[in-house]
Amino acid sequence: MSSNAAPPATATHTKGLHGHPMARFVCALSFTTRMHVEHRRTTWEQNMERVVRVVDIVSTTGRVHDGDVLELALLYHTILWRVTTLDVIEHQFGETMRALVAEMCEFKQASTRDQVAKAASLSRAVRIVLLAEYIDYASQKIIDGPVSACFIEHYRGHVAWSCAIVHAGGRGVCPLLEYHFNALLDREFTDTDGKRHVVLRKDMPLETQVDMYHALVDEGERIRQTIRSLDNE
Repeated sequence: MSSNAAPPATATHTKGLHGHPMARFVCALSFTTRMHVEHRRTTWEQNMERVVRVVDIVSTTGRVHDGDVLELALLYHTILWRVTTLDVIEHQFGETMRALVAEMCEFKQASTRDQVAKAASLSRAVRIVLLAEYIDYASQKIIDGPVSACFIEHYRGHVAWSCAIVHAGGRGVCPLLEYHFNALLDREFTDTDGKRHVVLRKDMPLETQVDMYHALVDEGERIRQTIRSLDNE
C-alpha cells in the first residue's frame, strides 16, 4: 500500500491510521511485539532485537522509508514463528501487506537451492528486506567475531549464498544497501585463534562456494532428521 491508499475495508482498530506511514509502522511494531508476548515465546526478545536491527538497516543505512517495506520487515516473522495467520495480517493491515508477507514466507520456507532460483521474481519490498537481513547476518555473525573455527565455513558459505541471491535478484533495488553489502564482502574477520579471513573468499568461484554451502545445509538436515527419528523411537 502507498501512503495515500485508503484504509482497507477489513481493518478494525487500525482503521483510519493507514493513511499515515508512521502510524502504520507503529501499529505493525506494536502488533509484532504483542503477538510474541501473548504467545509466550521464550526467545521473543532475541528475535525482536534482530527484527529491529533489520528495520534500522533498511531505514538508516538504506534510507528506505517506504511503509510497505518497513511493515514487511516486522510482520512476516509473526507468520514464520506461527503466532498469527495471514487472515489476521490482512484484517489488520490490508490485502497488499498480506500478499507481501505471503511472498516472503513462501521464499523463506523454500530450500536454499530454490531460494536462489526464485530470487529473480521477488518483489522490490521483499528484496530490500532480504538484503538488509544479509547485511545484519554478516555483521553479527562474522564481522563482530571472533568466529569459532567450526563455524567459519558455514558462516562464509551463508554469505556466498546470500551474494548469489542478491545477484540473481538483479541490481538497483536499493543502491545504498547494495553498496554496504558489497563493502562487507571485502571486510576481514578474526577467528578464535587470532587468524584473519576475508568474509567472501576470492580464491574460489562463487558458484562453488554456494554448492559447498548447500552441502553443509543438506548434511545438517540429515542430522536433524536422524535425531527426530531417534526421539520418536
